[in-house]
Amino acid sequence: MGRAFEYRKATKLKRWGHMARTFTKLGKEIAIAVKAGGGEPENNPRLRAIIATCKRENMPKDNIQRAIKNALGKDTTDYKEVPYEGYGPHGIAIFVDTLTDNTTRTVGDVRSVFNKFNGNLGTQGSLSFLFDQKCVFSFKMKEGIEMDDLILDFIDYGVDDEYDTDEETGEITIYGEPTSFGDIQKHLEDNGFETDRYFTENDFKGKNADGSWIYADGVADQTGLQNNQFVYGPGDIKFKDLDGSGVIDGGKGTEDDHGDLKVIGNCLPRYEYSFHIGGNYRGFDLDLFFQGVGKRSQWTTSAFMSPEMRVSDLAIYAHQTSYNRYLPEQGIVEISESNDFPVLYPGNDDKGTVPALASEGGCHNFYPQSKYLIDMSYLRLKNVTLGYTLPAMLTKKAFIQKLRVYASVNNLCLLHKGSGDLPIDPEINTGQGAAYGGWGRTRCAP
Repeated sequence: MGRAFEYRKATKLKRWGHMARTFTKLGKEIAIAVKAGGGEPENNPRLRAIIATCKRENMPKDNIQRAIKNALGKDTTDYKEVPYEGYGPHGIAIFVDTLTDNTTRTVGDVRSVFNKFNGNLGTQGSLSFLFDQKCVFSFKMKEGIEMDDLILDFIDYGVDDEYDTDEETGEITIYGEPTSFGDIQKHLEDNGFETDRYFTENDFKGKNADGSWIYADGVADQTGLQNNQFVYGPGDIKFKDLDGSGVIDGGKGTEDDHGDLKVIGNCLPRYEYSFHIGGNYRGFDLDLFFQGVGKRSQWTTSAFMSPEMRVSDLAIYAHQTSYNRYLPEQGIVEISESNDFPVLYPGNDDKGTVPALASEGGCHNFYPQSKYLIDMSYLRLKNVTLGYTLPAMLTKKAFIQKLRVYASVNNLCLLHKGSGDLPIDPEINTGQGAAYGGWGRTRCAP
């Protein structure tokens, strides 16, 4: 049926084989985690970490739930984690972690692999002292954040005080205990407030002598979020009182006491997918390769994304019209939920008054929040390949059995870009504009 069909068939079989092996392995890991700590991800850090891995591998949600239910109910298989130690070629020490319900079978399989590659299986405990089990996280450092301060913050979550820095990409790699994986992961996710709406005059019942507003009954007080002479009033952002305390704050910034903060975004891509479409006709063949990410939402302190984020960017947004205006002394009261932005105020890239959000950046109307997350989902036409197979009657004259010529184009266009017209390449997290939200293929002016 043609080269394109055979290529797609081979690709699908390879992908399905990988999915079968991966999903089976992840199902066993889920069973181990559930039997050890219960079926609630919120109370079981190990299960939460495995579910995150399942999402990265595009394991269907139904499969995850089925594995949890089986582990809680009818599945009586007793999986065990058994380490094996040995030496490979040239005396290289190898530590092997296995998950099995039959140790006799597994030790035979492991020994067979060692013998096949001229190694030998050692006794238990002979090499374990050479290895440390660590969980590893890599991320981009945000502008204005001191690494020493960040590490001190992470130490409470079981992170080592030693870290690696990639000078070329600016990527930071930290290490922690495996048991702390869930806590570290949760802390690294984008946290912030859930946006409710804009304040109106009805949310207040007057002003204090210092000019600050007096909140009406039943309206959560945001005074504790104010700094740098900024005061919340009509037309500004109103956050949701998630803990029902009547005060908007970040609590102690811990997992047990996080005030009104919640996980609002995800730095790691979720629901990654790709697919091919192709066909052939009279010697010509066409193959289209698509790639995308279903969900990825990030926070950034960027004037590209939020007007007047920085004082120096005021002039850029002199033309901005889709924002609230509250100047009652001039007879101007224009507050509408259809406006893109609240009452404009310069210098919103400071750290604010919530310690738990200091590493994220943003204050005033632009504390990290659900309303102004950047949607990094996308669907891109990654490759177009057009080929032509020359007729055999021509190629045989040159003693060539088969000859195909083709042309290929990469990264042709974005079919879906969640961030709209913002100057972002959703596929790349590097570039000179990264610190200011212009991710991807960006350059500073010479």
